Amino acid sequence: MAKIRIIVEQLVNGQWIKIKSIPKSPVSVENGKSDDNNSLRNENAKKALIKVWVAGTYGAFFAAFTRSIPVDWAAICNNCSTVNDILFLKYGYSFWFLIYFVVSNINNEQMSRKIHIRDIIFDIIHSILALIAAHKMGLFSTGAEALMLGDFQWSNISIISICLLSLAFYLDYRGKDYFILLNVLRFIGAVIGLCNLLVLHFYSDGSCSRMDAIFILKVNMALVFIVLIIYTIATVVNKPQSVEM
Repeated sequence: MAKIRIIVEQLVNGQWIKIKSIPKSPVSVENGKSDDNNSLRNENAKKALIKVWVAGTYGAFFAAFTRSIPVDWAAICNNCSTVNDILFLKYGYSFWFLIYFVVSNINNEQMSRKIHIRDIIFDIIHSILALIAAHKMGLFSTGAEALMLGDFQWSNISIISICLLSLAFYLDYRGKDYFILLNVLRFIGAVIGLCNLLVLHFYSDGSCSRMDAIFILKVNMALVFIVLIIYTIATVVNKPQSVEM
């Protein structure tokens, strides 16, 4: 009985039981590393796709912009008021899109969060819309003499689409002043574009004179530039460090 008592005491005190930590299986460790590497490669591929797409669109737009200047130089020298109004709108919208894509490219470079499918879809759509607007404005082919006021519809459709898509994809309800500002700017940009479409519609059916239509388009262009400048300052210059777009 004494021996049995000693054995029980040793079991209770843990002298016979030594639990060792079970080492991780080398196979599971390798699988974990492989999954992390695949995830990193996929993320890098998405970022590369967005950067190349936006940079390529900017390059095509900038090349068309610079190539269009010599074509329109004769019209600029003639100093015709009718053509000058068209040139003002043409290069005003073109310069707006150039600044917008510079800002988009900078934001993509500074992006530290994971890339979502919505980011890729948004970049593809707004790039295609901008190139269509460039084509309608004659950046790829025709000079200012062949342009009509109605050709600037696609410029405003592109601006409206960019603003509404960014609201749909990136609308934030966290209530912070930073996100409220961005959402307000997107909404204002869409409203300005819609106003321009209405002006062009009224001009086409004779309800609005050419002089009034051009005046309203010029004023709205100044407003949409102000919106873009504020957006640039908010997202590039003064973006909070803890905020991810």
